[in-house]
Amino acid sequence: SILQAMFEGLSARLPGGVVMTRITVQCTTGEGNIANILADVQEAHEGTSIGSYPWFKPGNFGTAVVISGLDEAVAGKAAVAVAKAVKALGAKAFIVNDGDTA
Repeated sequence: SILQAMFEGLSARLPGGVVMTRITVQCTTGEGNIANILADVQEAHEGTSIGSYPWFKPGNFGTAVVISGLDEAVAGKAAVAVAKAVKALGAKAFIVNDGDTA
């Protein structure tokens, strides 16, 4: 709470910057099945970073793919490319816009 109060006192004096965009693509397939797709999409979309996070629920599993970047349009194109490629494998994929994060 002390650090938060100090930050609030300084926040008006700190310069702003470009806000990071983060978009999640939920996939109904395992991380290993889409690893090459993720590498190819990241390479094709400069300035993006892609992370994959497997999830498990009773009787179900999949991967949450998170695309981050400073250019919202490029990150969006990367998310669409991931979703299309995953669907081409026969799995389901849908995009969830996480909004802007600091």
